[in-house]
Amino acid sequence: MSTVEAVFVLGFEKDAIGWMIEHLTKAIGMKSRLGFNRKFRGKFCVHLMEVGFNNHGRFIRISEFTTNRKSSFLVILVGEKGRGWENLKSALSSLLVVPFRM
Repeated sequence: MSTVEAVFVLGFEKDAIGWMIEHLTKAIGMKSRLGFNRKFRGKFCVHLMEVGFNNHGRFIRISEFTTNRKSSFLVILVGEKGRGWENLKSALSSLLVVPFRM
């Protein structure tokens, strides 16, 4: 099975990023046969995070619903040794770090 790498640009409110990190942490620690879905309502849109599995393995689907445009979604596979979700968590965590300004 080959892995396709791509770059996506997604916009999240700061509160949504913290929410996503919290639920990614829960998903990473869950048993492989369990899943869940959680909703976050922000000021401008609603995000839905679903953790599931199929014949190809575990995945997270993050959907975004807004009133002014089509809904969109991103699917992240658990990856080799869970690195797919860990990499996403690290990337999101880096967004919450506020650089020191002089």
